[in-house]
Amino acid sequence: MKLKKLFAGVLSAMVVASSSIALSSFADTTNLDYNLDGKVDYQDLYAFIDCQEEINGNVFDYLTDEMRAYIALNGDADGNGIVELRDMPDVLKAIENYTGSPLLDVNRDGSVTAVDSSIILKYYAASQTGNVSDSFTETEIESIIGFGDNSGDGVDAGDASDALVIYSIQSCKGE
Repeated sequence: MKLKKLFAGVLSAMVVASSSIALSSFADTTNLDYNLDGKVDYQDLYAFIDCQEEINGNVFDYLTDEMRAYIALNGDADGNGIVELRDMPDVLKAIENYTGSPLLDVNRDGSVTAVDSSIILKYYAASQTGNVSDSFTETEIESIIGFGDNSGDGVDAGDASDALVIYSIQSCKGE
């Protein structure tokens, strides 16, 4: 889990901070639904990462044999014939391109701002008191869960903080 948090957090910041650096083109964006839930979002990135972590002996009960096979078939983003963690930046960028929103852009306006951080924090507070459905529509909840979990451990206050870091990086770059 620590590896996943580290990779996801660092990669999302790297992609935002280095958006001018070209990643290899991952042409097949139609097969990004790695967790096979019928939609493409950042939870698919975590399924990809977890599948790679299983090689190191970690076991993730939610990963089915079908998911593992699907990732093995569709996860070679850099085209070198091997599905590995080095594919992750390309997978992250492909998901961002496919969805039109970067990770932590929970309101799906195309950029991560303090508003996204505020929404994530409000969601986390509501989840702690059991009032999520009173505070958000079903569509908003899906967007927050799909785009607001930067570390793969559920939407929490740390994700709101990560959104602010990304926002500050973008602000410094003048984006």
